[in-house]
Amino acid sequence: MYPLRAAIQGIPVIGSPLDTLLAGAGAKWQAERLEAFIIDLTQQLEKIRKPVHELTPDEPLYDFVKQVFDEIIRHRSEEKRKRFANIVIKQVIEHHPWEEAETAARFMADLTEQHVDVLATAVDAPICTEPFEGLRVVTLIDWNKKSTTQQLPLDLREVFPNLSIIALRMYCSELIARGLIHDEGIGRWDAHACEHFRPTELGDWFISWVRKTAYSDDTV
Repeated sequence: MYPLRAAIQGIPVIGSPLDTLLAGAGAKWQAERLEAFIIDLTQQLEKIRKPVHELTPDEPLYDFVKQVFDEIIRHRSEEKRKRFANIVIKQVIEHHPWEEAETAARFMADLTEQHVDVLATAVDAPICTEPFEGLRVVTLIDWNKKSTTQQLPLDLREVFPNLSIIALRMYCSELIARGLIHDEGIGRWDAHACEHFRPTELGDWFISWVRKTAYSDDTV
């Protein structure tokens, strides 16, 4: 589209680099991302121990795969592409309703790898003793340990030392907005908002989709 390219080239400072990217390099990167995803998906499916039934080439399969492919070419994160591959593999093996698989893919599209890492840490957190007895809780504040038998909330600042407290609070707030974690400090005596968090049932569900399937020979 030469008129549009001419307009892009006329943008001060960034016009020429943008035209170069849109004219060739961008499409090349998209193809490379899709190829890397297909290779990874192929390798993972070859390792599956459980017999896998052939899928019917129907409309729901088309919509789901197109949704995944559209997201793959948009993201440069290799780890995020692997998460999408895990979603596809889980659906291929376990045959969940297509709407469920599409929801998992949509969640993954909306979240960064850092969001997923924080959520996975909350899902894997040890069960706490009082005052959060029976709950898996992560925190952003200091706790004064009173007893060696106490299981205190897991400190996200220690798990992610390279992330600032502002970044961690932002990730947690966005996970709360999607219903993946719950602000456990709200409604508790002497506790404040955005300090203590626990995974929700939805959070557990989502992590089960983006982790490598248990049917693989090299599950981690």
